[in-house]
Amino acid sequence: MAERLHPLSGFLRRVRAIARKEAIHLLREPRTVLVSFAQPVMLLILYGYCITFDLHNIPFAVWDQDRSEAARQLVRPLSAGAQSHTFWLVGYIAHPREIEPLLATARARFVLVIPRGFGADVAAGRTATVQALFDAADSNTAGVSAGYLVGAIAAHNARLATYAVARRHGAHVGAPAPAPSLAGGDTKLQWEPIDLRWRVFYNPDLASRRFIIPGLIGMLLTILAATLTSTTIARERELGSLETILTSPVGAGDLVIGKMAPYVLVAAANVVMVLVVGGLMFGTWARGNLLTLASLSLLFLLGMLALGMLISARAPNQQQALLFAILATMLPTFFLTGFTFPRSNMPWILQAISWPLPATQYLIAIRGVFLKGIGWRILWPQGLWMAITTLVLLIMATRIMRVSLARGLE
Repeated sequence: MAERLHPLSGFLRRVRAIARKEAIHLLREPRTVLVSFAQPVMLLILYGYCITFDLHNIPFAVWDQDRSEAARQLVRPLSAGAQSHTFWLVGYIAHPREIEPLLATARARFVLVIPRGFGADVAAGRTATVQALFDAADSNTAGVSAGYLVGAIAAHNARLATYAVARRHGAHVGAPAPAPSLAGGDTKLQWEPIDLRWRVFYNPDLASRRFIIPGLIGMLLTILAATLTSTTIARERELGSLETILTSPVGAGDLVIGKMAPYVLVAAANVVMVLVVGGLMFGTWARGNLLTLASLSLLFLLGMLALGMLISARAPNQQQALLFAILATMLPTFFLTGFTFPRSNMPWILQAISWPLPATQYLIAIRGVFLKGIGWRILWPQGLWMAITTLVLLIMATRIMRVSLARGLE
């Protein structure tokens, strides 16, 4: 039994020696440790506030040809920017010639046109029409703005419908006579026979930040973990200390795992830190089990650290290793994993390429834990795939390291 355990104990002893050497090197370079902790927090705060699909303070102007109380009642909720932060009334215009300059200079994203006779039509219960002219140079902003306007008009219609019902029953409600609802490009008075009552799951206020922040955490961990280990072997090669390792009984597997060990602790500490900062700064706390999140994150970090070791074993110097690590992590994670753009929108060939990426599976997992509160019962395929890719990357890094060590002995 002792003979069987001897190889394992020798392996652990060699790994511990390499890990201790790497930890001492880290402690002798406090700037590296500081950057490894400060960079993710800074990027999380910067991107967390900058990357959002929600629109706030959308500038708009009003051409009010009617100047009636009904028109003012329609505009007033839209211009309450201090309350909703959705729309921002930049002013009223008096002539149609003012519309195009406003849209062309982006001083207004849309112009709401209220025609003459609007108030009279509303008071008489006749069809009343308003028009919204959008700047669609940025089609996404125009589409989202139109959706917000539809919602605001629908809320106004609901208030007016409540008033109409109350008035019909003889009650007094301090509201104007019925006004229009938005249909298509124009707004017309309609009594809608179907009452659609909808509910959203997982993100009740439809805030894009709740979707972005978990994905951003995944992207930052991808880049951080790979760059942490990408320069380790290249640094030994540049400093000339690789020859010392070659003359020792340390094997390729010992070197790979030993070099990774200290960075597992650094990366794990970064996971805790970005989760806490994300929760405190943006209110995005995980709804699911923290042990599930921790185990999935550990599998993912091991894979990314192994990828960094693979790059480090191949790169001739630290600069190239760092460049390769950034190119191999940042661009695919940003564009192919579903971080910002749905993978279903991509051509099938890109979907096939992006699916095996560990970052793709981790983003599915972390968003599932954060937003939906799901666990291993549903996320086991993602966990299994990350475990497989981690094992494959470790084997590849070990083989390439073995070749590098053999060449160094020649």
